[in-house]
Amino acid sequence: MAKKSVPLYQKMMVAIMHQVDVGAWHENDKLPSEKILGEQYQVSRITVRKALAELQKRNYVYTKHGQGTFVTPRERRNQGIDFWNTEQIIAQMGYHPSSSIDRFQVVTDYRYEGIKQQMGLNNDGYLYKIEKTYTADSQRVMYRRVFIAYERFPQITLSELEHTEIIPLICRKYGFSTSNFSLSVTVVRASKQTKHYLDHTHDNVYVFERRGYDRDRMVYLEKAYVTGLLPLHLMTHDNEKGSFKMSTPDIVLTRIDNRLVHGQVGVVWTSAIGANLLLVANDAAAKDELQQELMTATAETAGVGIRFWTLDKTISTIHKASARQHIFLVVKTPADVLTLVKGGVPITEVNVGNMHYSDGKEQISKKVYMDQADKDAINGLIDAGVKVYIKDVPEDKEQVLQKF
Repeated sequence: MAKKSVPLYQKMMVAIMHQVDVGAWHENDKLPSEKILGEQYQVSRITVRKALAELQKRNYVYTKHGQGTFVTPRERRNQGIDFWNTEQIIAQMGYHPSSSIDRFQVVTDYRYEGIKQQMGLNNDGYLYKIEKTYTADSQRVMYRRVFIAYERFPQITLSELEHTEIIPLICRKYGFSTSNFSLSVTVVRASKQTKHYLDHTHDNVYVFERRGYDRDRMVYLEKAYVTGLLPLHLMTHDNEKGSFKMSTPDIVLTRIDNRLVHGQVGVVWTSAIGANLLLVANDAAAKDELQQELMTATAETAGVGIRFWTLDKTISTIHKASARQHIFLVVKTPADVLTLVKGGVPITEVNVGNMHYSDGKEQISKKVYMDQADKDAINGLIDAGVKVYIKDVPEDKEQVLQKF
């Protein structure tokens, strides 16, 4: 059997990890640009981006919005999602973070009977109830509600909670272990309840539910409602102990093309980027069997799989993709991409291909025409930290777009 070759991005990852581990790059050092890294390691910029994305998931590097990629301090490299430092993550996204304790009380009456039963407490058992809000540039992006068994963690004070996160506090003060926590994640539509707690209420909302156990008895229950781009950044902080199971899909490239999948996309681009799955995210195509038949024939010519999903299904399902799936995500308009990004789909760059002329659109490049709605969506993507560039075929030079 022939020896399986190691992908270039993995070779690059190992080389960078070695440079960090031996101290060639120090903590918080800025890495060279994608162009320089590509020249140093003799790989394409797509390979560089994939390697850096994987290194960020492993917490070897972190990014600052609009500033570049930096080496993660050693003491943070093994921290997983159990040690959320939410304000630090918001700052890494390029926003000004702040937080406030909205409520801190010891519940001594007969309320929350169901939670007490889950914790094996009598109705007169005591609970801490903690509510905390996090903001990014004054916009509320995360609301946490936590219930903790008082008898297991007595004498928690408000002043302690104002200076540290909840889980690190109880682990340090009471000898609790992060391995005692489980985590589940669901995606829900914005509701009256989430509108009360969060801004960006047109977005989908991720609900992170965490439970902590002591000798098989639940002693900690938390629900965190998270919106905007914060869910994506929280999900890159993988937990080595395995309590966080939600994966980040391998989206090799996202392309805007109002023809969706045709020969240039299905064959030329798919081969150039090494994708093995075409994902068409478009509400109309997801219901049009004739369109699907034509695009499937193109995908079969390229020897890759193809899926047709609505935008909502893409948002709710793409995180279930297996590591073997290297996804080429194709959408029709900038507005559709912005919807996906706001829904938490991990898109870091967008290739603008064909956007044909119609009334009200002005020419941006040879094959790209936009109206004001298109420009507004592009501006929204750039504000979200997404790189947007025009590139018709793989051998063309990128034309990076700035805000209109």
